Amino acid sequence: MSSVSLPRFSSALKLNGVQIVSGPDFEPIDYESYRGMPKLWTGNFAGTFRLTVKGQKNPVGIRVWQTAVDNDELGRYRELGRILKSFNDELPDHIQFASVELFEPPEYGFEVRNAGKQPVVKMDWVNGANLDVFIRDLLQSNDHTKEEKSSILIIIIDMVRELARFLHDKGASHGDLSSGNLMIEQTDNQDIENRFRLHIVDFDTFYTEQLRDLESKTKGHKDWQHPGHFDGTLDLSGPTADFFPSLLICITLRALAIDQSMPRTNRGRYGPAEPDGSGIIIEAKDLIDPVNSAVISELREMGDPHIDSCLRDIDGWLGTSPQVEFPTSLKTDWSSESPSAGTAVSPISSRTTGRSQTSDSRIRFNRPDDVITHVKDKQPAIRWLLIDLNRNQDRLGRRYYLEAIEGLIEHYGGVEEVENGLRCEYAFALKRANRWDEAKGIAEQCHLDANIGFLLAQILRRSEYEDWGGIIEIADNVLASSPGNVNMLIAKAGAQFRIGNYESLSDAYEDALIKSGRDPRVLLSLVWDARNVEEFLTGANAFFELLSLDEEDDPDFRPGEIAKVLKPGFECLNQARRFRLMTFAEFLDGMLEINPEILMMETQPPDEHSKRSFVWCLNHLGNPAREGGESNWVEAMGGPLSNLQFGSVLCSLGTL
Repeated sequence: MSSVSLPRFSSALKLNGVQIVSGPDFEPIDYESYRGMPKLWTGNFAGTFRLTVKGQKNPVGIRVWQTAVDNDELGRYRELGRILKSFNDELPDHIQFASVELFEPPEYGFEVRNAGKQPVVKMDWVNGANLDVFIRDLLQSNDHTKEEKSSILIIIIDMVRELARFLHDKGASHGDLSSGNLMIEQTDNQDIENRFRLHIVDFDTFYTEQLRDLESKTKGHKDWQHPGHFDGTLDLSGPTADFFPSLLICITLRALAIDQSMPRTNRGRYGPAEPDGSGIIIEAKDLIDPVNSAVISELREMGDPHIDSCLRDIDGWLGTSPQVEFPTSLKTDWSSESPSAGTAVSPISSRTTGRSQTSDSRIRFNRPDDVITHVKDKQPAIRWLLIDLNRNQDRLGRRYYLEAIEGLIEHYGGVEEVENGLRCEYAFALKRANRWDEAKGIAEQCHLDANIGFLLAQILRRSEYEDWGGIIEIADNVLASSPGNVNMLIAKAGAQFRIGNYESLSDAYEDALIKSGRDPRVLLSLVWDARNVEEFLTGANAFFELLSLDEEDDPDFRPGEIAKVLKPGFECLNQARRFRLMTFAEFLDGMLEINPEILMMETQPPDEHSKRSFVWCLNHLGNPAREGGESNWVEAMGGPLSNLQFGSVLCSLGTL
């Protein structure tokens, strides 16, 4: 069956309504929308719409494939509904698989113009959060004490272990256990022990004996799988597929239960900007080279018997002759030992290594020598050191910051010897110093993650390195593990337009807008790119959408982003009106939608050029009564606009 893109599914739903989705005893009423478009949750190979259904209290998910789906995949979902129902009947209420039902052509499916009915899967809509999102929210919450947070994480560990044992006993596996495919529901139960439920979703890789002849096309997320699973050196398909990721999930939860301040992945931040199923503490690079992994070393130094037990199992699996058997550490319960007391906490506070294991906001680095002195005196773990360095980046300035990084590289034995996190930081420091050749060389030595992918994409956009195909390849590699990564979606969209994969920039960006949920960062980039390639109507529409965001969109703009985008935004508006690509009525409608709060979020005022561009824009937009003429809006507003507060004018227009 041919593939249909997610934008086509989305457009079909918006234009024709929910009646184009059909199934047995299925009567949809409406779909959830966002800024006038159907809201879509996306992954690597599929997207999910949320629909309300007549006679049902809870909404359902309608999952559509964005790649061609073969009969094996359809056959898998024909069987899965029955299999998962039987499993749910045997499992306790606090562990459940989301139910699934295949709506299959020719009788049922999702009708798309010129493509016919497409198969879809109807799923339970889980009222919970993905595990990575749940952990982030829990650790940032003020509703629980530290002890309660630790207890909750241990409760989830026990549910994960119970799930692993159940699947093992059934000779089954999920095949892609990760922080993105496990969901936590919080009920109203006052008893914390019985408040949480574990839901399992996404069954493209699910295995049982009945499904053994129906091959899966995916292998899971690299941050949660054995490296040999991807390079072909270890066959982990079938009933053994969940052993290794279950260990990693338990280690992650246990480590955070013990030390909630432990730095996360992504150069000291909490994973990606938005959790997307990637590793929370351990990443693929740590599994590829565990001996030199700073993260694995930190976990060993915790001295926790349960983490040590899991790490022994991990060591056995990563050795030269791995024994593929159910891990010993998953066979027993851990709930008898609270991480908030006794052996779970004391190993952290009583380490004898002499290394500093926490970040200290009081540390001040004024010169590069201060950094080296700190390292020699405190012997901090690399990840803590990077946090301290980033905190002092403005204090040091670009020059001293780079000198400090180079001093650390030398101290630790050179670029080839240092931990990947420090090598990545070196690449970014070189880029900030405009030493592009060196930045490119160092970045190419780093493990390719979302950060390094973003840096390499920036470099390959430059005229002296221009390689749009290379950007697409990098983006595809990153998006395979992090399909919602906004920076990579933007990089890929721009590169695909420039090599001619799309006739218009608007079409090139459509996939990025859909998969990112029309993220403001994508709109910002679209305004700039549209101005640069003179696709003025596209830029004007994106500019209006950007300025009409409201609080529920939760825009997170960096200082200066809105001020800087005003110039290309106004230029797109000017040219769209000049070439009559936008009518005066459309312009006025856009102005009326402007949200003053978005403008007030800007802490850096626009420059004089942006102000002059706005004046020119108003004076050349055309007369409401005579489309081709001009009107002097400045005089109509009672005085020279340049003397008025720029933001106030826009706010006034937005609240007319």
